[in-house]
Amino acid sequence: MPEGRAPKVFFYAVNGLGLGHVTRLMAVARQLRRIATDVQIVFITSTEASQLLYQEGFTHFKLPSKNSASSSGLKKSELQLSYQMIIQSLYAILKPSLLVVDTFPVGLLHELFGILQLHHGIPKVLIQRNIKLERQEDITVRQQGFYQHIIVPHQEEEGPFATRDDIPATAVGPILIRNREEIFPREKALAILRQGCGYHDLSMQRKKIFVTMGGGGDVNLIPGVSIIGQIAERFPNYDFFIPRAPLARNLPAMPQTNIYFFQYYPILELLNAFDFAISSLGYNSFHELQFACMPALFFPQDRVFDDQAERGKTAADKGLCRYVPNLDTDLLAREITFLAEPANTDSLRQNMKKKCFDNGAILAAQILQRFLHFPDS
Repeated sequence: MPEGRAPKVFFYAVNGLGLGHVTRLMAVARQLRRIATDVQIVFITSTEASQLLYQEGFTHFKLPSKNSASSSGLKKSELQLSYQMIIQSLYAILKPSLLVVDTFPVGLLHELFGILQLHHGIPKVLIQRNIKLERQEDITVRQQGFYQHIIVPHQEEEGPFATRDDIPATAVGPILIRNREEIFPREKALAILRQGCGYHDLSMQRKKIFVTMGGGGDVNLIPGVSIIGQIAERFPNYDFFIPRAPLARNLPAMPQTNIYFFQYYPILELLNAFDFAISSLGYNSFHELQFACMPALFFPQDRVFDDQAERGKTAADKGLCRYVPNLDTDLLAREITFLAEPANTDSLRQNMKKKCFDNGAILAAQILQRFLHFPDS
């Protein structure tokens, strides 16, 4: 890189049904910013939650998502070509020193092929989350060859991973948007919660249950929230807290007085406010709850690449959580009754503490720093 020019790192995240891709990259970018203070970080993304990048202090260029393009009648070929032209122009103008991509090596529409083929001299690092076995061949064999290093956001014991043998790979552990010391203590978290949704439980005796179904892009979000409404009626002495997910649209008004909607990001900071959680099994939701040692009942959502059912069943078999295959109200009621017993939640917490893991974003950032060729800050 020319002397005196601050290194630029491009982080590329596609839009998903949740916030996994962009949150993972933000987590790594935050840690990189801490250890390399003169680095210039630029996000290119099609996420519909780009306001979170602004909140976290990152410059970003917003591409239209497939969902928004489809709703306006833009053809897939037109969207793909638009992506390619915008990304290539940004490369030419900003001249990045490093490209970091999450999960999809060439992008969902193969929009990265052009820069991957043309810019051989610029280092490229892929963050490769585990994907379903039947989808691994497409990604590992055909697309990962453009990259110099692969960061795996899982622990070694979770392998084998969807990586090629001829490319260096490092399992850094789960990547989280906050470090453990950044999770608020219970009183502070409750104070924020009270301010955010007008919650007041002066007795402090009511169970506080956190409910999340991911980032909000799933079509089953509203039916799922309606089921939680039915559950809330069966447990009138418990309070249910549902975040207004950034990608959610038109959440229904709930007549139950023990359901509270609130808006906050990142939720990880507030998890100590709750007694236990009911959660979908997306990468972020699962690992954040495990990281915070929060007892949880998990359920899977159907995804093309992410095997959520396997993630939940494996963790439940190890005594790290509870698992149900679907949002059946009787199943949920039985599990909530189980989790309401302090002995049961204490047991889950102890099991999670034994499996305690560090934030993989720290090691991931250190790997990226090696590709920038400048001294430690």
